Amino acid sequence: MPSLPASFKGLVEQANGLAKEKNQVLALAHLYVLVLRAHKGEQHASAAARIEKDILPQLDRAKRGYSSTQEVATFAWQDADRSYKQYLRGRDDSLPMEESVLGWLLEVDFSDPSQKWCREACRRAGVTGAKQGDDDTTVPELGFGRPLSEADLKEVAAEPLYGRNAELAKHLGLLTLALQQNAHYLLVGKPGVGKSYFLRHLLARAMGGQVADMSAARGKQFLLFGRRDFLGSETENKERFGRLYSFLQQHPNAIPVFDELEHVLRYAPNLLEHFSAMFGGLLAGGGRTFVLVCDSSIASTTPLLKGIRPCPLPAMAASDTRQLLLETHLPRLCQQHGLSLLPSAEALVDALLNTAPERYPGRFMPELALHIADSTLNRARNRISFLKQEPADAASVEDLWAHIVDEQGLNPEIFGTDPKSFYVNLRKKLTSKVIGQDHGVEQICSVLEMQAHRPPQRAPRGRFLFVGPPGVGKTQLARSLAKELGYGEEGFFVFNMSEYSSESARTRFMGADPGYVGFSNTRTIYQSVRERPACVILLDEIDRADASIQDILLSIMEGEGKDAEGQPVYFSQAIFVMTTNLGQEAVQAAYQDVTSGALTREQLVQKFADEQLRRLVLEGATDETEVAMQSEVDRLVEEAKAQFAVARQSADESLTIQALGRYSDLKELRARLERSIRTSPLDRALLDRIDFIIPFFPIKERALLEKILELKLVSFGWDDCPDATKQEILAQAVAQRESVRPLERLIKRYLCKEST
Repeated sequence: MPSLPASFKGLVEQANGLAKEKNQVLALAHLYVLVLRAHKGEQHASAAARIEKDILPQLDRAKRGYSSTQEVATFAWQDADRSYKQYLRGRDDSLPMEESVLGWLLEVDFSDPSQKWCREACRRAGVTGAKQGDDDTTVPELGFGRPLSEADLKEVAAEPLYGRNAELAKHLGLLTLALQQNAHYLLVGKPGVGKSYFLRHLLARAMGGQVADMSAARGKQFLLFGRRDFLGSETENKERFGRLYSFLQQHPNAIPVFDELEHVLRYAPNLLEHFSAMFGGLLAGGGRTFVLVCDSSIASTTPLLKGIRPCPLPAMAASDTRQLLLETHLPRLCQQHGLSLLPSAEALVDALLNTAPERYPGRFMPELALHIADSTLNRARNRISFLKQEPADAASVEDLWAHIVDEQGLNPEIFGTDPKSFYVNLRKKLTSKVIGQDHGVEQICSVLEMQAHRPPQRAPRGRFLFVGPPGVGKTQLARSLAKELGYGEEGFFVFNMSEYSSESARTRFMGADPGYVGFSNTRTIYQSVRERPACVILLDEIDRADASIQDILLSIMEGEGKDAEGQPVYFSQAIFVMTTNLGQEAVQAAYQDVTSGALTREQLVQKFADEQLRRLVLEGATDETEVAMQSEVDRLVEEAKAQFAVARQSADESLTIQALGRYSDLKELRARLERSIRTSPLDRALLDRIDFIIPFFPIKERALLEKILELKLVSFGWDDCPDATKQEILAQAVAQRESVRPLERLIKRYLCKEST
């Protein structure tokens, strides 16, 4: 690229030559390319490349209907020359042409439509000004940070703020109050709600004098500091805090604005120490205003901020997010990638907004919607460029589904198909892998199918308790469910709750508190779900867990828990499967009717209603007889109460005393019966949070054992096992008290004989 001429007119002529070379209409975009190419900074080169790729092709003469001989421009260069000379008045005239022209381009507005896109390209590349040379974001007195300038006000004014007008008016009042009282303004919100974007509009409105009661902001200078200003070494950061403190003492009208303060408070301990030592007194005592922006969960747990009233910013509403995507973000992405949207932009946005809250718990609008939109169009571009798949010029809802499937580790069949057909196939796959427990498969699939038709819920997708003896398929069903839903082994988490039977094991389950031995060294249920929100969690033998563990599970079963650091973890995409051997005696006793031929397995399932199973598990009854005894005593107690009511109305004192005595005797009998029955270690509050209790019955039927044997032989790679050997194995399995567990031992024994 040739060097720039000495005069502005010569620069315009050079830009015109560039436009002619490319057969394009002359626009400010050509001036941007020339001055950006003249800089040596990488960010300037990146911005120039983006403009040449995305913006200049839109200026082709053929597309605009101009012949190649016509001299046309989207701006009058004489007017531009006057504007540039006026811009230079009172400014440093020793700056090189590329710096002064770039500053003029970024600060002065024209009717040229390419200017807005060029400014956006510069902003994305990190070029936000040129008056101070390559490092355009520095403040001369500090060397870091950035003052809010007139150019920022104009840039922010051109950006839309969807659905935040009421919030903006409210926060302008709060900021005004803080400025008038020399207090602090603390903007808090969940990650991704757009705090930084909202802050820019808030400060621009405050400085712009657009509100009558913002006189307190006049004469103030807001200095913006972000995470990148404190990425140096510990010594450099400490020195920067010291310089900033001295600067604030010398400039009482300067107001420091700390964006992304969570980086200082939580993620860099050395920064917090130096920040507290330097500014802790100012934050606690007041006397001047600090503007602070922080994640709400971190702000609420940081002692340094406890004396400051937080000003919350909620997540953007779905309707406003939809407007943002349709009017601004998607058109920009489509132009950048050269893609259209199928079947329409509205259909893609509706699918995105309907799916995102359910599949991404813990992430908020608008960041979540913008992330998925960006990822979807990038995926479509890669599909077209590398895989050469159709459609070749469009992004579709299928690209959206494919991205979510890959990012969340889901079964591809979940999206783009009718939920009913998906769960019909899921039933078939599970019943072919888990033999003899069809009622359990049916119950789980029915619950998940029902959830697929409902709006996103906060609670987990499923909370099941499997009751029955060991070795009947409880764990196998949970593992197969994770696999068939597409979660795989990476999304199947097993916790043997017998390992958490002591109170001290609580720290291993949820993690040690900060500062204690083992902090952040143990993989907890929170870390697992944070990495894989869509998962199946097996809590094996839940009745053996200590009571303190069950207390932790109460909040988790509601859909949200907090780890040892107090950070929220969302469980709305998790499926909980708990197993217990409580009540197995009753299940086995009832199963005798199946082996005797008195009942079928389907009829046996009907005998164990959900309420009966809850009572069986909660009271710890050992068989059906004890359950029946309790039910009979309860019935007699209710009859005695009714007899007392009748006797009281008859005014017969002897009958009343007789009814009272009978009621008292029955209550004492019930108390003795309850003391004689083993109590359950499961807490009633935890049991109430379980959606369904599913009985698992023993498997002694020869036909079912034969199916299980075939599956086991395949897993051992012994597909050609002789029929005679199969019959021997089956005969021995039926003869043993256990039914399924011995199969693997018998197969191994016969395999050893076969190999010798």
